[in-house]
Amino acid sequence: MIELPEARTIARDLRKSILNKTIVSVGGNFTDHKFTFYQDDPEKYHEYLVGKQVTDTNGRNFYVEIEAEDYVLAMRDGANIRYYSETPAVPIKKSKLLIEFDDGSLINVTTSMYCFIGVFPKDNSSVNVYYDLDAKGIGALDERFDYDYFCSLLDEQSKKLSVKGFLATEQRIPGIGNGVTQDILFNAELNPRRKMNTLTEMDFRGLYNSVIATLQQMVDLGGRDTEKNIYGAPGGYQTILSSKTYKNGCPACDSEIVKEQFLGGSIYYCPHCQK
Repeated sequence: MIELPEARTIARDLRKSILNKTIVSVGGNFTDHKFTFYQDDPEKYHEYLVGKQVTDTNGRNFYVEIEAEDYVLAMRDGANIRYYSETPAVPIKKSKLLIEFDDGSLINVTTSMYCFIGVFPKDNSSVNVYYDLDAKGIGALDERFDYDYFCSLLDEQSKKLSVKGFLATEQRIPGIGNGVTQDILFNAELNPRRKMNTLTEMDFRGLYNSVIATLQQMVDLGGRDTEKNIYGAPGGYQTILSSKTYKNGCPACDSEIVKEQFLGGSIYYCPHCQK
């Protein structure tokens, strides 16, 4: 799933691969989309994008954006974005969006679970409620995301939440989802079920520092190893707590890692290090 580290990594790689290229074709299997949610009619994407040059790419919190002159293509959640320098020998299947460029290269998008794909005029900032929240929100690696701003997020309502609920629900901090929350909380030595109103000042500042440091490391290393980049390779950041690692035990104390379902997703934690 695309969270902040993947959005930044994918946008960075796309900029290297497709910047200044001209779109010559837009297609995909739009009839069998199930959990793929399109903004506007995807059959019109060809009309919007063909003949347009890629002028920029952006990784903004949960979204990967490709700017094509006066239009923006935005993708989030379970969009698997792959780049091919030439048409693959094996036919592409289950494509939810297929974009071909003037040099023969292409981008193919498939879906894991659910995803959002939208094409809209560049000056239209209110595409849908989730995009609008992301666009107006301050992401954790935004220069405006200082400690005072982090403190301002802790109001009377959010004090009643668990630490996971505070970080990863309501897009309170755009770009932070269930995936990156695991390592953030491990590094902060906080249990995901712990209530925010039990945190000391030291705990809260440690949580803030962990948010910044953990996400920056994930970005610097090209995303998490549980996700893949546009070339199909896993990210370089080795997750501490994830479905890939939890059976290995705690890397700090060798205790058995607990896996539970909580707030709509799996959580992993060390009962000794994250009491």
